[in-house]
Amino acid sequence: MSKLRVVRDAEIPPHVHGHWMAEGAGLAGLLVLALPVHRTFTPWGLLSGAMFMASNVATFPAIKSLGLAAACAVWSATAVLASLAWALLGAGDRLRSPALAAAAVLLLLAGMLGVCAAQASVPVLPVGSRCHGDEEAGAGPPAQEPLLPPGAAASDDVADCTKSEASLGGPAEPAAPLPRAAGALAAVAAGLVGGLVLAPMSHLPRVCQGLAYMPSMGMGVLLAAPLVTLARTRPADMFVKAQSPAAIWPGVVAGTVWGVGNAAAAAAAADPRVGLALAYPIMQGLGIAVAAVWGVVAFGELPGRGPRRAMAAADAAIVAGVVLLVRAKGAAP
Repeated sequence: MSKLRVVRDAEIPPHVHGHWMAEGAGLAGLLVLALPVHRTFTPWGLLSGAMFMASNVATFPAIKSLGLAAACAVWSATAVLASLAWALLGAGDRLRSPALAAAAVLLLLAGMLGVCAAQASVPVLPVGSRCHGDEEAGAGPPAQEPLLPPGAAASDDVADCTKSEASLGGPAEPAAPLPRAAGALAAVAAGLVGGLVLAPMSHLPRVCQGLAYMPSMGMGVLLAAPLVTLARTRPADMFVKAQSPAAIWPGVVAGTVWGVGNAAAAAAAADPRVGLALAYPIMQGLGIAVAAVWGVVAFGELPGRGPRRAMAAADAAIVAGVVLLVRAKGAAP
């Protein structure tokens, strides 16, 4: 949703779009209250919501330092490893074939890294970091504008967009990027915390897991999101200037979609035949694959046969990894 023209034309800063996405994710959790299923409110769910926001915050310095593709590759791989490690060591999940699981994880990681590498070959500016005066001057459509590499000096484009973010109350970003080591640590932190976002659920009885857990997690997100956003935005500007339809509905829709997917992953993780060992790695891997295909189909990304073939091969590796991971779980009790 952040790639929609209405969002780009309005020059919505990333943290504002992220705020409304978090609101959508929180609302999706509360939608479970309308379903005829068991529900529970627990502090563990509030912790999961706060962890989701912490992971989201860590992505900003990671992207700023490493660039979108490299940061995405690092935090996605870390999330898969973290969730699988917790499932086996903390939640007590068991695998029928550890060797097959290891091969599956390698395929998943290779596929996710491949998707990010294909996207890096024709990068785009992240939402809110582009101003459209250059497009009017003939710089070309947004999907074709190259992303500034980490460490590049600030250009007039960056300076203009920094002013745009500052006008919405966000702090003026410094021209110099963060050190790459700091960006890498932020990406690892985003993946580590994001991969463990459902880990607190394993402390609850089975009846309180899955969909029953979602209202508490949704409440945690809704409580944490304004605090995180206000830390980067002046209150008056956040609640006046940032409340445009271009900021709200794309973010809320994107967050709701993510929340529904997260609820499905939680329901799967609560099933002992699936568990967290399968649920979250599959969600992470297939999520990246679907997002890449959606970018090509809906937004015409990755022009040319080479990048698209590389992405297709990476998606095939992800699907193969999912199949192997399911077989590795097998009939383990």
